[in-house]
Amino acid sequence: MATAENETAQSSSPIDLSLLPNQYSRKFVSDLIERHAYHTGLAKDLNRRYKKWGPFLLIFIPVYSATLSYLTTGVIASRLYLSLLALILTIATIVNSTLKPDEKFVTSANVLIKLKDWEEDMALSLAEIGSSDPKKLTEFLRSKSLQLSEIGSSMARTYLPVKNT
Repeated sequence: MATAENETAQSSSPIDLSLLPNQYSRKFVSDLIERHAYHTGLAKDLNRRYKKWGPFLLIFIPVYSATLSYLTTGVIASRLYLSLLALILTIATIVNSTLKPDEKFVTSANVLIKLKDWEEDMALSLAEIGSSDPKKLTEFLRSKSLQLSEIGSSMARTYLPVKNT
Protein backbone atom coordinates (compact mmCIF):
# COMPACT_ATOMS: atom_id res chain seq x y z
CA MET A 1 0.00 0.00 0.00
CA ALA A 2 2.75 2.46 0.92
CA THR A 3 4.49 1.69 -2.37
CA ALA A 4 1.39 2.59 -4.37
CA GLU A 5 0.99 5.84 -2.39
CA ASN A 6 4.69 6.58 -2.89
CA GLU A 7 4.41 6.04 -6.65
CA THR A 8 1.32 8.25 -6.78
CA ALA A 9 3.11 11.02 -4.86
CA GLN A 10 6.14 10.77 -7.13
CA SER A 11 4.09 10.69 -10.33
CA SER A 12 2.19 13.85 -9.37
CA SER A 13 5.32 15.65 -8.19
CA PRO A 14 7.27 17.98 -10.49
CA ILE A 15 10.51 16.74 -8.88
CA ASP A 16 12.60 14.73 -11.35
CA LEU A 17 14.42 11.91 -9.56
CA SER A 18 16.51 11.15 -12.65
CA LEU A 19 18.49 14.36 -11.98
CA LEU A 20 19.99 12.76 -8.88
CA PRO A 21 23.38 11.06 -9.11
CA ASN A 22 22.78 7.83 -7.16
CA GLN A 23 20.19 5.55 -5.60
CA TYR A 24 20.78 6.95 -2.10
CA SER A 25 19.94 10.51 -3.05
CA ARG A 26 16.98 9.27 -5.13
CA LYS A 27 15.69 7.33 -2.09
CA PHE A 28 16.16 10.39 0.13
CA VAL A 29 14.29 12.66 -2.27
CA SER A 30 11.63 10.00 -2.77
CA ASP A 31 11.09 10.02 1.00
CA LEU A 32 10.91 13.83 0.94
CA ILE A 33 8.27 13.65 -1.79
CA GLU A 34 6.29 11.18 0.32
CA ARG A 35 6.53 13.43 3.41
CA HIS A 36 5.49 16.40 1.30
CA ALA A 37 2.47 14.48 -0.01
CA TYR A 38 1.49 13.50 3.55
CA HIS A 39 1.68 17.09 4.80
CA THR A 40 -0.17 18.37 1.73
CA GLY A 41 -2.96 15.82 2.20
CA LEU A 42 -3.33 16.71 5.87
CA ALA A 43 -3.35 20.45 5.12
CA LYS A 44 -5.97 19.99 2.38
CA ASP A 45 -8.16 17.96 4.73
CA LEU A 46 -7.92 20.60 7.47
CA ASN A 47 -8.52 23.37 4.94
CA ARG A 48 -11.71 21.70 3.66
CA ARG A 49 -12.98 21.07 7.19
CA TYR A 50 -12.41 24.61 8.42
CA LYS A 51 -13.62 26.14 5.16
CA LYS A 52 -17.04 24.60 5.85
CA TRP A 53 -17.32 25.38 9.57
CA GLY A 54 -15.78 28.86 9.68
CA PRO A 55 -18.34 30.73 7.58
CA PHE A 56 -21.21 28.72 9.06
CA LEU A 57 -20.31 29.64 12.64
CA LEU A 58 -19.47 33.25 11.73
CA ILE A 59 -22.99 33.70 10.35
CA PHE A 60 -24.91 31.30 12.60
CA ILE A 61 -23.84 32.70 15.98
CA PRO A 62 -24.88 36.37 15.51
CA VAL A 63 -28.07 35.48 13.59
CA TYR A 64 -29.02 32.87 16.18
CA SER A 65 -28.21 35.31 18.97
CA ALA A 66 -30.45 37.98 17.44
CA THR A 67 -33.23 35.44 16.96
CA LEU A 68 -32.89 34.25 20.55
CA SER A 69 -33.00 37.83 21.80
CA TYR A 70 -36.21 38.39 19.88
CA LEU A 71 -37.75 35.18 21.23
CA THR A 72 -37.09 36.30 24.81
CA THR A 73 -39.35 39.34 24.33
CA GLY A 74 -42.34 37.16 25.08
CA VAL A 75 -42.86 35.40 21.77
CA ILE A 76 -42.01 32.13 23.51
CA ALA A 77 -43.18 31.80 27.09
CA SER A 78 -41.56 28.46 27.89
CA ARG A 79 -38.48 28.97 30.05
CA LEU A 80 -37.32 25.42 29.33
CA TYR A 81 -37.45 26.00 25.58
CA LEU A 82 -35.61 29.33 25.90
CA SER A 83 -33.00 27.70 28.15
CA LEU A 84 -32.34 24.98 25.59
CA LEU A 85 -32.03 27.56 22.80
CA ALA A 86 -29.62 29.57 24.95
CA LEU A 87 -27.58 26.43 25.64
CA ILE A 88 -27.24 25.81 21.89
CA LEU A 89 -25.95 29.35 21.43
CA THR A 90 -23.49 28.95 24.29
CA ILE A 91 -22.14 25.68 22.91
CA ALA A 92 -21.80 27.12 19.39
CA THR A 93 -19.94 30.13 20.79
CA ILE A 94 -17.59 27.92 22.82
CA VAL A 95 -16.87 25.69 19.80
CA ASN A 96 -16.18 28.74 17.63
CA SER A 97 -13.93 30.45 20.17
CA THR A 98 -12.05 27.25 21.00
CA LEU A 99 -11.55 25.78 17.53
CA LYS A 100 -11.31 29.15 15.73
CA PRO A 101 -12.18 27.64 12.34
CA ASP A 102 -11.74 30.94 10.47
CA GLU A 103 -8.16 31.30 11.76
CA LYS A 104 -7.42 27.61 11.12
CA PHE A 105 -8.69 27.96 7.54
CA VAL A 106 -6.31 30.86 6.87
CA THR A 107 -3.44 28.99 8.55
CA SER A 108 -4.05 25.83 6.53
CA ALA A 109 -4.29 27.86 3.31
CA ASN A 110 -0.93 29.48 4.12
CA VAL A 111 0.58 26.05 4.84
CA LEU A 112 -0.65 24.81 1.46
CA ILE A 113 1.05 27.79 -0.18
CA LYS A 114 4.31 27.06 1.71
CA LEU A 115 4.15 23.40 0.69
CA LYS A 116 3.62 24.27 -2.96
CA ASP A 117 6.47 26.81 -2.84
CA TRP A 118 8.69 24.18 -1.19
CA GLU A 119 7.88 21.67 -3.94
CA GLU A 120 8.49 24.13 -6.76
CA ASP A 121 11.77 25.33 -5.23
CA MET A 122 12.87 21.72 -4.81
CA ALA A 123 12.12 20.87 -8.44
CA LEU A 124 13.77 24.02 -9.85
CA SER A 125 16.83 23.84 -7.63
CA LEU A 126 17.40 20.16 -8.41
CA ALA A 127 17.30 21.01 -12.09
CA GLU A 128 19.89 23.75 -11.50
CA ILE A 129 22.21 21.74 -9.26
CA GLY A 130 21.77 18.35 -10.90
CA SER A 131 24.63 15.97 -10.15
CA SER A 132 27.36 18.50 -10.95
CA ASP A 133 28.26 19.33 -7.34
CA PRO A 134 27.61 16.46 -4.89
CA LYS A 135 28.49 18.54 -1.81
CA LYS A 136 26.14 21.36 -2.83
CA LEU A 137 23.43 18.80 -3.59
CA THR A 138 23.82 17.19 -0.16
CA GLU A 139 23.62 20.55 1.61
CA PHE A 140 20.60 21.50 -0.44
CA LEU A 141 18.78 18.24 0.34
CA ARG A 142 19.50 18.63 4.06
CA SER A 143 18.12 22.17 4.04
CA LYS A 144 14.99 21.09 2.17
CA SER A 145 14.44 18.28 4.68
CA LEU A 146 14.73 20.76 7.55
CA GLN A 147 12.34 23.17 5.82
CA LEU A 148 9.79 20.40 5.39
CA SER A 149 10.16 19.45 9.06
CA GLU A 150 9.57 23.08 10.06
CA ILE A 151 6.40 23.20 7.95
CA GLY A 152 5.22 19.95 9.57
CA SER A 153 5.97 21.33 13.03
CA SER A 154 4.02 24.50 12.31
CA MET A 155 1.07 22.36 11.22
CA ALA A 156 1.25 20.35 14.44
CA ARG A 157 1.25 23.51 16.55
CA THR A 158 -1.92 24.81 14.90
CA TYR A 159 -3.83 21.54 14.69
CA LEU A 160 -5.30 21.50 18.20
CA PRO A 161 -6.96 24.38 20.02
CA VAL A 162 -4.62 26.53 22.09
CA LYS A 163 -5.21 26.38 25.84
CA ASN A 164 -5.98 29.81 27.25
CA THR A 165 -3.51 30.72 29.99
